[in-house]
Amino acid sequence: MQRHVIFALLIPAVLLMVGCDSGIELGQVTGTVTKDGEPAPEIWINFMPDPDEGTEGAISSAITDEDGRYELQYQGETKEPGAAVGSHRVVVNDLVPENFRGQGRPPKSRVRPEMMHAGDTPFRFEVKPGQQQIDIDLDI
Repeated sequence: MQRHVIFALLIPAVLLMVGCDSGIELGQVTGTVTKDGEPAPEIWINFMPDPDEGTEGAISSAITDEDGRYELQYQGETKEPGAAVGSHRVVVNDLVPENFRGQGRPPKSRVRPEMMHAGDTPFRFEVKPGQQQIDIDLDI
């Protein structure tokens, strides 16, 4: 009887340690975002698993550096580099106008409105297991 009580208490503890993301396989994704053939810094990228294609998991995101480069970080419980393996809709946002604090009007967004919405985005990519590079051209 005492063994059953201890076992019953251990099950919830083990489930809490494992977490919800434990079955999600990740691929490591890096790349460069460009606009007019030049690197695009301060672009916020979100890879959103596409449930219509059977992909499960949390969003992965990154912000491009001054050279337009990014490395995705999985935003599930694990918070580790990568994105869920499978099909993704990719949403991008330009942080330059959002972070503008100068005089006058903020700069025009380098991102078209449809690129900012999961249902309308033209960006759809397949994440595979292992390391890969996925470049994004904002001029498409």
